[in-house]
Amino acid sequence: MNPARIVVVEDEMLVARDICQQLQELGYEPVATCRSGEEAIAAARSKRPDLILMDIHLDGAMDGIQATEKILETQDIPVVFLTAFAEETTFARAKATGPYGYITKPFDERELGRVIDLALFKHRTETQVRENEERLRAITESAREAIVMMDEAGKVTFWNPAATVIFGYTREEMLGQDVHAVLAGAADQARYHATHPHFLKTGQGGAVGTNRELQARHKDGRMIDISLSLSAVMQGGARHAVSIIRDITEQRKVERRLRLQAAAMDAAMDAAMNTIVITNEHGEIEWANPAFTRVSGYTLDEALGQNPRILKSGEQSEEFYRELWQTISSGQSWSGTIVNRHKDGHLYTEEVTIAPVKGEAGDINHYIAIKQDITRRRAAEKSLHESEERYRLLFDASPVPMWVYDTDTLRFLAVNDTALRQYGYTTEEFLGSTLLRVQIEADVAAFKQWIATNREVPLTASEAKHRRKDGTEIPVELLSRPMRYQGHEARLVIAIDVSEKKALEQQYLRAQRLESLGQLASGIAHDLNNMLAPVLFAAPLLRSSLTSERDGKVLDALENSAQRGADLVRQILGFARGASGELRVIQLKHIAREVAATLESTLPKTIRLETNIETTAWPVEADPTQIHQLILNLAVNARDAMPEGGLLAIKVANRTLTTAEAEAIPGASPGNWVEIDVTDTGTGIPPEVLPHIWDAFFTTKPDGAGTGLGLATVRGIVVRHHGFLQVETKMRKGSTFRIFLPASARAADHDGTKELLPAQNQHADYILVVDDDSMLRDILATALSTQGYRAIACADGVEAIVKFNDHAREIAMVVTDLDMPSLNGAVLAATLRKLQPTLPIIGMTGFARGVGLETAFDELKAMADAWLEKPFSVSSFLQTVDQVVRARNAGASNPPMA
Repeated sequence: MNPARIVVVEDEMLVARDICQQLQELGYEPVATCRSGEEAIAAARSKRPDLILMDIHLDGAMDGIQATEKILETQDIPVVFLTAFAEETTFARAKATGPYGYITKPFDERELGRVIDLALFKHRTETQVRENEERLRAITESAREAIVMMDEAGKVTFWNPAATVIFGYTREEMLGQDVHAVLAGAADQARYHATHPHFLKTGQGGAVGTNRELQARHKDGRMIDISLSLSAVMQGGARHAVSIIRDITEQRKVERRLRLQAAAMDAAMDAAMNTIVITNEHGEIEWANPAFTRVSGYTLDEALGQNPRILKSGEQSEEFYRELWQTISSGQSWSGTIVNRHKDGHLYTEEVTIAPVKGEAGDINHYIAIKQDITRRRAAEKSLHESEERYRLLFDASPVPMWVYDTDTLRFLAVNDTALRQYGYTTEEFLGSTLLRVQIEADVAAFKQWIATNREVPLTASEAKHRRKDGTEIPVELLSRPMRYQGHEARLVIAIDVSEKKALEQQYLRAQRLESLGQLASGIAHDLNNMLAPVLFAAPLLRSSLTSERDGKVLDALENSAQRGADLVRQILGFARGASGELRVIQLKHIAREVAATLESTLPKTIRLETNIETTAWPVEADPTQIHQLILNLAVNARDAMPEGGLLAIKVANRTLTTAEAEAIPGASPGNWVEIDVTDTGTGIPPEVLPHIWDAFFTTKPDGAGTGLGLATVRGIVVRHHGFLQVETKMRKGSTFRIFLPASARAADHDGTKELLPAQNQHADYILVVDDDSMLRDILATALSTQGYRAIACADGVEAIVKFNDHAREIAMVVTDLDMPSLNGAVLAATLRKLQPTLPIIGMTGFARGVGLETAFDELKAMADAWLEKPFSVSSFLQTVDQVVRARNAGASNPPMA
């Protein structure tokens, strides 16, 4: 053990030397001798002794008592005062500093050693007690369990923060309170009063050292489940009770749920997505759930009595199966991965857990195997691993500048090749200079201040400007962390050139504004779709009952207006979010005429509009909304190119390209095409601008006058429709944009006639209609009744589940909206499918995907047997219902083979 290190403070140097000699003879180590209080303070700070021998009367302005007070302000060092005499006032001052002893001069060696030993022992004891108290306080304050101490009268003397969390009462509210009167019920209070005196007398009781479960009252009045362990401690000569309490309310809830789940397990096994196989003790299959057939291809009848070795693929060795069998036959569960062979011969991978089932006598009588097909997951994991390997190779190649510098001298210690290339210096130039070489002068002072205060910060990120060797300045993002490098305190720096990033920030902000517009437009579209759907439904329902030609024309006008409103909603979605529907065969001439009609009322008077639209134009397979957007974007660009006025021409014509003609046009191929031309007589496109006109966010218009997305959107639409385009332009002469879309051999979907209801049929089926819009819900029910169906209308998912439970045997189909209060359509569909797996479901929505409902949108569409986008016609709705009913009936009469 090292000798105690002591500082001697004595202004008489002969006395000081004599004390030091005695200390050495006693086995101590005097580390400093001080003549004044100031020297004593400095020695205490630099030497950090184990004890200070302090003369009270010292030369100078500061006596030993004042020096002791200064030392104890910042350090915990025991002080023993030396004095030849001390009046009462001086003694009182010395006593206030809490000295660890006094030695009156003159003194002998034994007295000196005895006082020092007692002082050191006292200081160690106090330090240990203080540390023990701190540890105990930290444990009780941070414990997750409530720790409550009660005196012999049952009054609370200690209450930790966890007790406040569990019971709601603060420490101030509970100290001095009868804990059982506040927290316990009547029965527990009586039990406490009967057993508490015995426990305090003997330290024994039912809850001592065990976890007893009971209920307690929370501050808000509710009862909570707790687990209590009791122990006794002696304090102040009396026995106190200490309770360790855990809140097990949630645990009890979980246990109750588990009991309910166990009760439903038998039914769930049949509906489980994972394969479940039960064999006897010899491994012969006695039962398997439907998932076994789906995964392996074998029906239950084919598998009964067979050994699971019918699935062996040869990918595992005989030793593998032997060890598996040894594990489960010894009574242990086995888990692992097995590659099996499907009935049709292809291989698949499963995660398997096999557990033995023991009888009352402890012998194994069955084995249960639960298996999950992970073939796709394994393929995804392999792809991810390969991706990570590629990333690692790129990372090791260090594509960004990196260097290490000394934090004391700021000199470069190492630099990579990328930094050399980016900054233009050689390795010798970098390593022979400091970090200030790449700093711009305006940042040098701030950088020095930063390194002075942040050199030990684990990881920092900042932005700065750096200077290359050629004098050019670049904005950089810096990532920095401390490290030891070749014996130096250093920092590793990654410097990323963000010049391009800064240039793109403005474009990104504009993209964010467009995205916000898309969210708003989608929400408006949903509400408008719900408003327009009843109008589009009502027209076909009313047409058959009208006899007046005038009323029929009014109804036609109403239906046409509603249809144009629906088309407008689709256009809003197309412009704001790029929403697109399914491609179908259409006539471009109708869309071109509609755009022309819109332009006639919006173009300036200085611009003359001409159209040349062939009435015999071939049909194309396209999205009408996007084609409308394509022509309108080109027309708006043409208008902006003619600020002084001019001619805007729109042409739609058939075009057959020969092989020679197609080879002369980039991206073209021979065949039949429908050509759309938009021509203006404006300013034309400059040659230096022409290569960039299709780039996203590229615009030559002033800030606020354009987003740079118009032509990028046009190109995206053309590519999606498998077409190509041409641009012809001359400065001050104008431009022509030619769009080529492939002609379709099929006839267009829409011939312009009004939709009529399908022929009425008689059905006995109930159909559950779920939509939070009351008008749409009622009119859907009315439309179904015209076809003989019996409709049950519900306003939300909760009501639908209740109605389904009431009519489960009668309901043949569910038609549900996506976005509803309480439960959305995806959750409702999943719930009903669990109750009746073969239940047909038709999903519908007025939302476009990408408005915050992506997951629910995809889930409902994946589960649905059919899908309808609002607003839809009554004819398409009833035809969809009829198709789903027919498919269900065909499946019921001819079930697919297992």
